[in-house]
Amino acid sequence: MTYQDDPHTITGVAPSCLDGCGATLPIGYSHAARSPSACMRSLKRLAAALGLSLPPPSTGERVAFLISGVGSPFMTPLYTASVLVGTVARSLREFALWVSLVCVFFVGLGLGYVIMQVVRGKISDLHVSDASQRAGPFGVAVCGSLAGLIGLWWMAVPWPLVALGTSFVVQASCFGLLTRWSKISMHVAVAAACVTTLVWFFAWAAVPLIVLLPLQGWARMRRGRHTLRQVVTGAVLAPVLTVLTLLPWWAAGFAR
Repeated sequence: MTYQDDPHTITGVAPSCLDGCGATLPIGYSHAARSPSACMRSLKRLAAALGLSLPPPSTGERVAFLISGVGSPFMTPLYTASVLVGTVARSLREFALWVSLVCVFFVGLGLGYVIMQVVRGKISDLHVSDASQRAGPFGVAVCGSLAGLIGLWWMAVPWPLVALGTSFVVQASCFGLLTRWSKISMHVAVAAACVTTLVWFFAWAAVPLIVLLPLQGWARMRRGRHTLRQVVTGAVLAPVLTVLTLLPWWAAGFAR
């Protein structure tokens, strides 16, 4: 057993080999390989492969990273649907079934497609920051949401859930078309649509959630993902589309 010049690395001498010559083989491992810096390098390589980015060093950047992640366009509709389902489901079984349907068709298919394309190198990151890469994800999201809407209708769920599913389909279609000409913040747009939906159904109890919109807008600009115009466009357009989608249901006496 001998120590090399680097005192942290241990190597051993093999007593024999096929050609009868001595050979020096590594039998241990370097303490440096287990150091925090080495672990961080491994995490960065893994994150790069998945199209993710690790939390940046400054406090402001870390906060923006956290807000962006928690408020992902894939997650915010799930929060909203879970709250709405919780108010109309008559049993735990119904709650689990309906939320699972939302997870699979309204969220899971689109997210799964994006992850697959990121791994294949066709999409740059999970947030699909490059607007030119959004056509495929929007197409899958629209088809998945439409299938989910049909499923909700077929299971005869309460009409507020069908109205919410309709809103998902309409907005995914509209934003999918819009993104062909102009990039907008989908984080802010989806958050604005969900907050508008909750205010529609829960009135003043949901109004405080509006504060989430400027927070999300700040986070996206702080991370350099969007401009102020792109943030404001999403924050203004999404509520309008939501109200226009829910109005017919309200007029028919269903979305109240």
